[in-house]
Amino acid sequence: MPLKNSFVLSFVLIITFSITAQERKKGFFGQPTAQEHAMLTYDKDPEATAVILFESGKNSFEMVDNRLTLIKEVYRKIKVLNAQKFDGATIEIPWYANKSSKERVRKLKVMTHNGGLQRFVSEDKIFESDLNENWNVTKFTFPDVKDGSILEYSYRIESPFFWGFGGWDFQEDLPKIYSEFESSIPGNLVYKRSLFGTQELSLNDVKVKKNCLDVRGTEQAAACEVSVYAMKDIPALIEESYMLSSDNYRSRLEYELQEITDFYGDTSYYTKTWDDVDNEFKTEKDMGRQLRYENYFQQALPQQLLGIPDAFERAKAIYYHIQDHFTWNNKYRMYSDVRVKEAYEEQKGNNSEINLALINALNAAQLNAKILLSATRDTKAPNPLYPVLTDFNYVMAYVKIGEVEYILDATDKDLKFGIVPFRALNDKGRVMDFENGSFWKSIDPEPKNLLYIKAQVLVSAENEVVATVTETHTGYSEIFEKQKLHKGSQANYVTEKESQLGSIEIRNLSINNEKNPTKDLTLEYAVTYEPEIVGDQIYIDPFFLQPEFKINPFLAENRSFPIDFGYPRSIHYALAITIEKGFKIERLPENKSFKLPEDIGNGTMLFSQNDNTVYLRFTFAVNHQSFITEAYPILKEFFGNVVNLQTNSFIVLSKR
Repeated sequence: MPLKNSFVLSFVLIITFSITAQERKKGFFGQPTAQEHAMLTYDKDPEATAVILFESGKNSFEMVDNRLTLIKEVYRKIKVLNAQKFDGATIEIPWYANKSSKERVRKLKVMTHNGGLQRFVSEDKIFESDLNENWNVTKFTFPDVKDGSILEYSYRIESPFFWGFGGWDFQEDLPKIYSEFESSIPGNLVYKRSLFGTQELSLNDVKVKKNCLDVRGTEQAAACEVSVYAMKDIPALIEESYMLSSDNYRSRLEYELQEITDFYGDTSYYTKTWDDVDNEFKTEKDMGRQLRYENYFQQALPQQLLGIPDAFERAKAIYYHIQDHFTWNNKYRMYSDVRVKEAYEEQKGNNSEINLALINALNAAQLNAKILLSATRDTKAPNPLYPVLTDFNYVMAYVKIGEVEYILDATDKDLKFGIVPFRALNDKGRVMDFENGSFWKSIDPEPKNLLYIKAQVLVSAENEVVATVTETHTGYSEIFEKQKLHKGSQANYVTEKESQLGSIEIRNLSINNEKNPTKDLTLEYAVTYEPEIVGDQIYIDPFFLQPEFKINPFLAENRSFPIDFGYPRSIHYALAITIEKGFKIERLPENKSFKLPEDIGNGTMLFSQNDNTVYLRFTFAVNHQSFITEAYPILKEFFGNVVNLQTNSFIVLSKR
């Protein structure tokens, strides 16, 4: 069985007019049942802080103010089982607005039930706030939430945006007893539907309803396709360690607008091909047009960069110039607020401005760079089957030099040429090649990510252990260590490192190449370590300089989702421990070695002794970044063995 995971976005298309008749449940606002009031725990998830008893959503179309309007109705009923740990008392309802139109939240009702007592939320306790330039939220908090409370809310959104039909999340962070979604769509609108995730539908009922929508000015009411989809006994979607965004695995239903036929018989098509997207990008104001500054950068760049004869060296020089020139404002922009020329002159900008400046600069140097659209790890991976531009939230540069392809990101000053930042390691991106057609490109991590710790250790006659240490970091290990160094002062860095390692004191820290992204980061320092003394014996932890494996990250009995480390990694740890005369070496740890199948990983600890010097060499490697869910028991055992090796291996000395 292959253990490595190749991430594929799984989906199931719902076939129009397929019918699976099952019992449909009903929910009525303000009428909890006696059984729901009496409920103390949820037997299918005894640890749940709350359970959704019933929820329903309905998307349909109505005439509002003589305008066809998308109506989204939601009703949800929640049973609180452990109020102290429950963090869902505050609800946020997102709604969209642009410069000309906006969605409106209507008929909001909120109620807390405690036995026979009922408390509503008054209008002055309902707030609106902006999330970003287009998204807003209506927010409220349930009052008087305690163990046993039943929380109900319902609302209606009136939307002019037919493309924003959205869908329904059957699976969320709370378990659900019953979840239902209904759509009623007039025949002049066509939506594609996709069902994602592993949970099965308990209800899939699609019918045609005649005379469902009266439209002023038409002779006959429109027929609608009415669809009802439901799931029951849905487990909570729980975040696990080392995984991509849970949205990749969430059981959900999505709708995408394909076409609209107006009342005059004219049809507009919304489902796009990548050829359509390529053509739009060429003229799009905030992205496509921002690629037209090649002449500007030919004048603005230091001229010596453009004259470097070797293409690879020229690309690197331009990359490091853009990286050094800009300061990232930590903002992400895709289709608005992108102004490359202004950002370059101000020497600061958002993610797109910096990397579009890089693309323009590379093109000015005759290197033929292109936009790569991607998504960060905290969002779902882009759908590879058809263009969904909202799947993308990140921009990088793509350039091919000779036969070698490079993905570049100049936002982070700690990145070396050709390394993708960890936040952007999310399967694949789309290279926007306007001449030959866009294509998918795998986003691969830097393969060489090493932490190398080498130390000369002395055990003195006074029971003191001192060491001179050299740490070398490469790849993502280097990037993350630099981020720790940049968080505060050097003194704060030392304090945090001492806290991680335990019973040690660090002195005389020297940092090499902290500001130089072209060379490996090296740390040199001295350490004093306090061994454990039990009676007349001294116990020395040989891993007192290596904090990586104190706890197994995989403790759960089972795993629901694939394991994704983001990048392969390795550790080399070498100690030469000189023991002064007056000590006797009572015991050395036993040499051990562990391996994962298919040469995917290994861990080895080797001790040797030459007179009064003990040598330790420890190596650890995980040679692939992601693994299928079925590999979890093997990984759990492997990491458990390594943790046990590092936490229970002691050099035992005694006084002669």
